[in-house]
Amino acid sequence: MVYLKHKFAKISLGIYLILNLVFAPVVNATEIIISDNGTGSDNSVSMEVGTTTIVEQTNNVNVENNVTVNSNTGDNVASDNSGDFVEITTGSTTTNIGIENNLNTSTASVSCCESNLSAEINGNGTGSGNNINVIEASSTTASINQTATVINTVQGHSNTGRNTADNNNGNVSITTGKIEIIGKIINGPINTSIINLPSGTSGFNAKVGSNGSDSKNAIFVDLLGNSSLYIINNAYLINDVNWDLETGKNVASDNNGNVSIDSGDILFDFFISNNANINITDITCCDIFDPGEPEEKQEEEEETPEEEVNEEDSDDDNDDDGEILDEAAATEAGGPGIAGLSDTSSENAQTLFFWAGLIMMILGVRFIGQNISSKKLEIFKN
Repeated sequence: MVYLKHKFAKISLGIYLILNLVFAPVVNATEIIISDNGTGSDNSVSMEVGTTTIVEQTNNVNVENNVTVNSNTGDNVASDNSGDFVEITTGSTTTNIGIENNLNTSTASVSCCESNLSAEINGNGTGSGNNINVIEASSTTASINQTATVINTVQGHSNTGRNTADNNNGNVSITTGKIEIIGKIINGPINTSIINLPSGTSGFNAKVGSNGSDSKNAIFVDLLGNSSLYIINNAYLINDVNWDLETGKNVASDNNGNVSIDSGDILFDFFISNNANINITDITCCDIFDPGEPEEKQEEEEETPEEEVNEEDSDDDNDDDGEILDEAAATEAGGPGIAGLSDTSSENAQTLFFWAGLIMMILGVRFIGQNISSKKLEIFKN
């Protein structure tokens, strides 16, 4: 039995991995490469990349709660009796009321976009001029507008009194019950927003290396990140509680015997809580890409301008003095582009993923069927 459980666990894990393989997300990296150009050539690439995320949430709600309670054990009459003793005893009244309003909750969480941009100037001839200009802009805007109108109206009347015992020949006793009112109105949380926004960009990967002597190479990068948050909360709350409670106004007149009137207590306990317009905002900075240790460069002929993010490279030899980007192995970078490894986005790679996953799924289903059939007898025995 334990063996079969282990088998099923392995099978389930295999199917999970197969499904992840078939439906694996496509990774599309944007690479800008200037490479293998001749002596004295001038090459330039300019690119603008923008990401805009807009989150809009509008909540409008109108709530009206009307509660009316009427309880009565009083208004009893015992008059003109000739007996020795007249007694009026009324029962107690207990009322519990609860109103709770929980309205308008907005939650928005926007993740930082991982940078898939890389630029490379590599392997260009002597005296060539190579420039890459990139502007990467990220803009996130969240707008939350919440309006809530809540009207709570509670009206009640509770009576154990107003009892009458007149013109009796014997003793008279009037005892009224107590009145107990317990209620609560809880408004909230109303108009609650929990917002998590990224700020800035996640960086850029750049490389300058292996260019000929006297070549002028520069990569200009401008990273722009902007986050805007607009929150408007309007809450209109009306709590109207009106009660009429009575255990008295008992009447015992013109009686020949002793008269006793004992009115009950009144307990009124009512709680009202308003909790509205709660905003929790977290604006986090995106993690800037860390390219690692800076490369050692030959002494440059002119000072690098301040606006240049990465160094200007003027190589005097053809040594490969820069790190090789992972993207360089892709077909777009002139690499071998091995389908399924470095090449994950081409049509050939996607076709390979599909058929490989399909075959593995068929084999997996067949394997499951065989194991279930072979283990049925073992299950019944155990």
